[in-house]
Amino acid sequence: MKKLLEMMRSLDEAERHKSKKTLYHIGPKPAEPRPKMKFLTDWDPEKIDSKGEKGDFVTIPGTDNWSRYWLKEPVKSGVFLTSNPINIAINHGIYGNVYAYRVPQWVIAAASGLHRYDQGTEIVISKEIWEQADDDIEFLGKSMSEQELTDRANKESTESHWQKRSIRTPGQDPESIKWKMIRQDEIVWKGLHGTRYPEEAIRIMTPEAREAALRSFDRFIDRHNPFGQKEIFPKPTQRIIDLLKGNIP
Repeated sequence: MKKLLEMMRSLDEAERHKSKKTLYHIGPKPAEPRPKMKFLTDWDPEKIDSKGEKGDFVTIPGTDNWSRYWLKEPVKSGVFLTSNPINIAINHGIYGNVYAYRVPQWVIAAASGLHRYDQGTEIVISKEIWEQADDDIEFLGKSMSEQELTDRANKESTESHWQKRSIRTPGQDPESIKWKMIRQDEIVWKGLHGTRYPEEAIRIMTPEAREAALRSFDRFIDRHNPFGQKEIFPKPTQRIIDLLKGNIP
């Protein structure tokens, strides 16, 4: 990796500085590489909880790093940047001051690029790449305060909500509404089964979204279990249901 970074840095100086992209970091202070401290958890039906009952969440060893499908290896310490901080606030629940940076394309390429992750666009720059880039990454200062980010995220969420409502207003008969609900339930089902990290996906959902997802699961199971055997689930499904229930206040 070090040789690759040195090779990329050795490109013509003018070429390296010609093409940069403005990206943003959300946090209490400007970006600096930080280690991941929080482990992922999983449901263990044999674990005895604090009340002496069977079933509890346990930490998964070796998950003190950030893993993404586009990374060749997990990042233990690094910096998260995004092209759209409002989108990250809405979908990932990350709030704070917003700091702007001009990031060279070679740094973006070395970090495997920008990618969509759970409805937010992000890049994970490892500590090694960040330190190798040094002054090539230009700090532009604070672009938004935490309150400004919160206000804009709330405004966009509200506008998006009403836009979605307007789509399904006049002229829809009960049958079309029924099929739309069926389709929505399938999207929720496939989405939570399809993500590699359902714990993180559920963690960033609002309590209302978790309750809605649980109702979608109930309806989906009712349609696919005509005899009402709702206790007979595939293991991944039961795990997602437990995660949803466990994160509802």
